[in-house]
Amino acid sequence: MKYSQEFKDKCKRLFPDWDDLHSRVEQGQTIVGRYLDDASNSSISTKTILGAKSLLELQGLAEMEKEKTELYSEWCELYRKETGVN
Repeated sequence: MKYSQEFKDKCKRLFPDWDDLHSRVEQGQTIVGRYLDDASNSSISTKTILGAKSLLELQGLAEMEKEKTELYSEWCELYRKETGVN
């Protein structure tokens, strides 16, 4: 697949320590979609919520999870456009 630089940069920003994802998105591999699907659970653990030091910190974590879900949706749209699969 042809990923835009913007899409690649989002993957790297949202998953800064996931070198395998970075490599595969640079190579244009479709497995990126599976990775993003697995990583976009749209939830924050109870442990994380209780460990948050402020509402602002918790909101930041929630925003990050929202962005991960949106990134997977963006991948799905790219895949549909490139392959014609609905």
